[in-house]
Amino acid sequence: MKNKFMYGGGVLATLFLATLICFASCDNGSTSGGGTQNSQSSINYSLGDPPDESKRTSDFKVEQNPDGIYLTFVIPENTGAVRVRIDGIGQVAEEVYKESKDKGSFFYPFLDPNKTYKIRIVFEEDEIQDGDGYFVISSGDVINWFETEVTAGAKSKGEVRLKYKGDIEVKNTGDFRFTKKPEFYGESVFTNYDWKENIGLVEGISWEHGDARKTKWRAQFPIPNAELTKWCNLYADAGTKGWKDNDLIKIDFLCIRPCLEYNYNGKPYNYQWENFLYETPYLSDETLLWTTIDINNPTDVAKIQGTWKISDYWEENFNVDENHRIPLKCECTEIVTINAQNLQDEFVEIYTKIDGSAFTEEEKGYWENYIYKELRDTIEVSNYKVIGKITENTTLSEYFEDSKLKLSKDGSELQSSEWSNKEEEYYTYIYKKQ
Repeated sequence: MKNKFMYGGGVLATLFLATLICFASCDNGSTSGGGTQNSQSSINYSLGDPPDESKRTSDFKVEQNPDGIYLTFVIPENTGAVRVRIDGIGQVAEEVYKESKDKGSFFYPFLDPNKTYKIRIVFEEDEIQDGDGYFVISSGDVINWFETEVTAGAKSKGEVRLKYKGDIEVKNTGDFRFTKKPEFYGESVFTNYDWKENIGLVEGISWEHGDARKTKWRAQFPIPNAELTKWCNLYADAGTKGWKDNDLIKIDFLCIRPCLEYNYNGKPYNYQWENFLYETPYLSDETLLWTTIDINNPTDVAKIQGTWKISDYWEENFNVDENHRIPLKCECTEIVTINAQNLQDEFVEIYTKIDGSAFTEEEKGYWENYIYKELRDTIEVSNYKVIGKITENTTLSEYFEDSKLKLSKDGSELQSSEWSNKEEEYYTYIYKKQ
């Protein structure tokens, strides 16, 4: 069997598609404070300067909502980014929920109950790329915008706004961590929500250089709040925890922004506060960090013998039927033991409900009677946890058939990449030496 992580986490995950927080756009500096390397510019809590008044639209509706603020509106054709700001809070989103091709909605719960706020939503054009694939400063013009006052519902969760953007450390190997975590005013409201820092890896010249802007978005991945001070690697984690271009080579700057996916009435609303940038001209070539491994070469195989481990985590919504959806989180672990010619593969997925509640008898029966048929080994169903297990013995050549293998220079990580004709992209994962 192929590497299970290549196809979204194994047999169980063929039924449950993993979802990653993934925002393709990043602040171009037109509406927020932004940031620079080794510095924290002031955070703009205001609405900022309004766009051209002639582009103001009335195609929106404010609806009373007990849990926050809720607006519906028309999404103009060719919209590439939608920026949402609330006076006194600042930027809170760079995208909205699309109800249909040209209809959208925005919900936000992190406000003081019964308080009236002024909100502005700006629709910007798709960005334009030059002949080399770089986005340029001439794109992103405002199509239209609106501004209105809305009163937060009585059950709103309390006001939260960004206080401090955080500090980071980046090594020339791509190792990365926060030395000081970002902070929010009213951060206790986030206790039950897993907000993340989205790390964008960008080639070119950032928008903070004005008309010289020339950017190519290369990769991005989210880091959970609880893991911000842990070391990760920009190259490796872009492949295992997010997405990256196949030809990712140079990283000129990082775009770093706090994000939160909030599900309300079956709809995912993605919130994103102000970003800061960190220029990294010394991150030039990931090939300097890896050695190619040929599994038909005994000398190369000797370098990767031993036990390797890879782990992943995601959250997802599984629809039992059109009226019953289970919000789940999954923790996956795969342990691969390699000898000269053979390989043992042990794979475990652990599913629990995101809110920590127990599975109903109906849900437990669904796991036992339906999903069991999709597994080749065992599934253990308890009130709060479902554990799926697979163990397989195979040959090294069969397991890594059509895969590209690389070993880190220090021998601690094994990188496996395989092309997917269906997705038209490489799946790349990093195993840690045990």
